[in-house]
Amino acid sequence: MLETVPPPSTLPSSPEAERAVLAAVMLEPSLLPVISARLTAEDYYLERHRLVYQAMIDLQEDQVSIDLRTLQARLEIRSELEAAGGLAYLATLDADLPDLSRVDAYAEIVKERSIRRRLIQASTEIIRDCTEGGIDAHEALSKAERAILGLGEESIQRGFAQLSQVLEETVMELEDRPGSSLIGIPSGFRDFDRMTHG
Repeated sequence: MLETVPPPSTLPSSPEAERAVLAAVMLEPSLLPVISARLTAEDYYLERHRLVYQAMIDLQEDQVSIDLRTLQARLEIRSELEAAGGLAYLATLDADLPDLSRVDAYAEIVKERSIRRRLIQASTEIIRDCTEGGIDAHEALSKAERAILGLGEESIQRGFAQLSQVLEETVMELEDRPGSSLIGIPSGFRDFDRMTHG
């Protein structure tokens, strides 16, 4: 049989970026709503990081402040503390002191690697459907389209969030420029430009 899935050690991941995101939340829990809009627990490659992140999300949803003790308690209740690396690992999460201003970049790395892993998984399933049979070609094609388009939609949604931020910043910058009443593109007709601000 053709080997189609890379060994787990070669799947795209960045444990360092995952750890930096978790450490950033430990240092500044108010970052979690922004991060959780972009990342889910499934985006984390390492199981211990998935468990810690999900516990953080659950604490946030229960409106419990996130710190070492509340995180420990939540993981203990679920009997997941050891699988998450134990108290010793949790206590060292923020030891690297990540640059909090770069948490978006760390989250982007985690998300990008997650999409790559899911693309590999979808591709493997497509190959399996095509080589092992069991479903006809049209059904295999339809299944492949859904899998790939689903990943594409997630990537596009992430892009729209970034584009809206850039747009908002650009509009604010244009509005703050002194002496500039035009906010659009000049047409060359002065009276028209004055009426339309562009």
